[in-house]
Amino acid sequence: MTASIPDRVVELELAERLRLRWRSLGPEGGQGQAWLENWPVDPEWPSGSGWDIAWNTPRLSLAGWQQALAEVSLPSAADEAEANGRSALTRLQRFNLQIDCLYYQQRCLGDLQASASPLNEYGWSLGLAGSLMQGRGEYRPRQAAPLDISLARLNLDPLLAGGGEQNDASSPSLQSEIVTAPPEPAPLPDWLTQVPAGRLSIATLSRSGRQFGPFEANWRESPDRLRLDPVSLKLGEITAQGELVWEASGEQASLTRSRLSISGGDLGTALATLDQPVAINSTRTEVQTQLAWPGAPWQFALARSRGSIEAELTDGRFRTLESPSARLVGLLNVDNLLRRLRLDFSDVTGEGTAFDSVSGDATLYGGRLETRGPVEIDGTSTQFTLDGSVDLLARQLDLTLGVTVPVSQNLPLAAVIAGAPYVGGALFLADKVFGGWLDKVTRIYYRVEGPWTSPRITVEDAE
Repeated sequence: MTASIPDRVVELELAERLRLRWRSLGPEGGQGQAWLENWPVDPEWPSGSGWDIAWNTPRLSLAGWQQALAEVSLPSAADEAEANGRSALTRLQRFNLQIDCLYYQQRCLGDLQASASPLNEYGWSLGLAGSLMQGRGEYRPRQAAPLDISLARLNLDPLLAGGGEQNDASSPSLQSEIVTAPPEPAPLPDWLTQVPAGRLSIATLSRSGRQFGPFEANWRESPDRLRLDPVSLKLGEITAQGELVWEASGEQASLTRSRLSISGGDLGTALATLDQPVAINSTRTEVQTQLAWPGAPWQFALARSRGSIEAELTDGRFRTLESPSARLVGLLNVDNLLRRLRLDFSDVTGEGTAFDSVSGDATLYGGRLETRGPVEIDGTSTQFTLDGSVDLLARQLDLTLGVTVPVSQNLPLAAVIAGAPYVGGALFLADKVFGGWLDKVTRIYYRVEGPWTSPRITVEDAE
């Protein structure tokens, strides 16, 4: 520790961990500076009175600070008023944080630079920059929603499990992410319920080289839950909006509930934005969902989720794809199934199966999607219905497929026998027994069972 009485300067250095200095400016107050790790050799004095604090560290572990931050609460309006009345000796003027590696769960999330300074009125202004994110924020304790965070960009790759520091250009399949059971459901953190109400907006989110957004959410805290309402995210031509609640469920457990409306234009643009196979295209999309699952919002898993889905798509096409993700989106590969049956409809082309509309309701429980009444698919020249269940975890189908045959075309028996002998044989036998039956049939029902890659298809009934 050193002191210079004529210059009215006091300096203190503690090993290589802390350095601070203070000088008096007379009646105008004084200036103070403090550095934690890696301070400059010959620093300049700042302008204005009060304290400037800087922390430059090569690595900071979030886990180590979570407990400490849980005990810290942001200052209230009364605290801010009291702070503004203090002398320059205790008043904080600026805080700068430089982290080369923000470390969490054994992986580096990236570098981060943060700065905080008081606003002219009560509150604080926050600046954020680095490989992880860039943006700004404000804290105004006198407002009903004190926090307002606005990010220009956020990189999701290091934040999501398994992201790490990979530079893999391909995204994990949609199915692998939501089918794989996550770790034990995370409890609701105590500190999260102490975060003041606020608003978050992110202009651009990036993942695996893909960009999407914006994302916007208002949140409100309470002792046992965090509510995001409204919350919205734009993916291509699709916007998902509604509410999401993360609440405590026992001492060491939590539950997430969501009620989202998914609407817009082409559903395929949302899949493409997420770097998934485009299994379906549509001109208009309207989907209503109510889902709940144990754990945090990011711990969604089909095996532990329950809820309902109502969907209506207009003027689109099921694409000819063989990937698991494509089948997950389409329940089953409708185009492939119809080709196996060799149904010679004009709406089945090399680009997939066209439709005028698709509408249906389903419930989700324990990884099983079960229809509530038939899912209706109206094509340009025929109509299909799907009724039953799909085991999304075991990838098994248990459905009844109804096909309306155009009266002007009827069902070509020779084509059916050639394309699917086990179906055609049954129809051929029925034709011989009942005589001329196929000349009049307008609707046939098939039983579709087994793996969705190669289901067993048997005729059930005809009208």
